[in-house]
Amino acid sequence: MEVFFKRNASTLTLNFDAASDENLNTWLPGDVVFFDMDGDGYSDNVGIISDSTARNGSPKIIYNYIDPGYTTEANILGSKIITGHYRYP
Repeated sequence: MEVFFKRNASTLTLNFDAASDENLNTWLPGDVVFFDMDGDGYSDNVGIISDSTARNGSPKIIYNYIDPGYTTEANILGSKIITGHYRYP
């Protein structure tokens, strides 16, 4: 999936800063975000930015992974390693 997005979508910033309004405005609902969940240097999960936000204004991610083991919506942008951020036209 990541190869498809690299070839066909707009590549966006990997840096996430919840304290910066300018940075938060680059993370929009519908954007596709790839993560390295286990810290091995490889993308192993993908999520979609939700239209819901956490209390600090950070957008939540809809994703499914081994932990928690089901599809969920959570605030993980600041706690996981982001390996790709794309916007498909």
